[in-house]
Amino acid sequence: MVGTVAAAGGDAGGVITGAGGGVGTGATGIASFGVFATGAACAVTMAGFFTAGAGDAACAFAWDCGGVGADTDWFAGEKAFGATGAVAAHPLAAISNVSRQNIRNTSWPFPPTGRVSPGECPITVVCYGESVTPHVGDPFMRYELHYWPEIQGRGEFIRLALEEAGADYRDVARQGGGGMNILGDKTITHPPFAPPVLKAGKLVIAQTANILMYLGSRHGLAPKNEAGKLWANQLQLTIADFLVEIHDTHHPIASSLYYEDQRDEAKRRSGIFLKQRAPKFLNYFENAIEIGGGKFLAGSKLTYPDLSLFQIVAGLRYAFPRAMASLEKKLPRVTKLHGEVASRPRVAAYLASKRRIPFNQSGIFRRYPELDAS
Repeated sequence: MVGTVAAAGGDAGGVITGAGGGVGTGATGIASFGVFATGAACAVTMAGFFTAGAGDAACAFAWDCGGVGADTDWFAGEKAFGATGAVAAHPLAAISNVSRQNIRNTSWPFPPTGRVSPGECPITVVCYGESVTPHVGDPFMRYELHYWPEIQGRGEFIRLALEEAGADYRDVARQGGGGMNILGDKTITHPPFAPPVLKAGKLVIAQTANILMYLGSRHGLAPKNEAGKLWANQLQLTIADFLVEIHDTHHPIASSLYYEDQRDEAKRRSGIFLKQRAPKFLNYFENAIEIGGGKFLAGSKLTYPDLSLFQIVAGLRYAFPRAMASLEKKLPRVTKLHGEVASRPRVAAYLASKRRIPFNQSGIFRRYPELDAS
């Protein structure tokens, strides 16, 4: 153990005093400072700072207040760190622009104060050896997203979550990373069937809902309790079902055939979709928002299904502008949620950037005017 911690259970404050030097010896080392608070929100005062020890590459602080263990919820600590806006004003050391890219070679003075939520808040410091790969809970991990480079598709649901989280990620195929080579990688223990695929450290995760469940729990985009997590996943799986039906409006027979080879069938399928299926799905989400408190799908805070529902609405507006103008008159909560998500700073910046691929005639959402019954 390095440093000391002082706080009584339920107290509203306490002091963590750091000792000079690090906690590791060239391999990944973890020093836990125990439980800082139990039962009340607490203002944390940091005094001192931690630097890498002999053979270490970097040290990082983290805490968790979600009751699931520090290494599964590192971003609780990172968010509190970022929220103070006082890093440069640290009384014992000053740093500038500590980022996900350079943190491994930088001493990390923690900000003077941070706000943590009620509950048990274990304080942990982790050091990584220079030759050690960070484990999957590392908040400074750089993700790799593997998806087709020319369409939004299912990969867009992952991009939106990564962007909202402010996560560092590489869109591999769009950044000259070798296309979909990951699908043929024989070294992967649990190989993916199809993209999107997310690499997180040594983990390789496929299936949109599966990836979002993983990211949500690590980036504050999922409920904390088990029932809430299952509800968020249920909503996401329902969105996945909806997405299949949306795709099948323009390719009702086979994806391998051209649209022109199934135009008549697409007209019939789209008519039924817009009269029956789209209203049924959208009304389900309308009711879910009401159950959640009237703003978001899974409670009072934004979660990853909200980002996905935003994408659904945006895509339907592109593919079926006339039909959606009519449908949305009866969907005030869904419409408002779309606006709430679009106005979030990180999402808005992403939507305005070149990283956001425009809707086009190769993706899931395609605009064929003859299919858009008002």
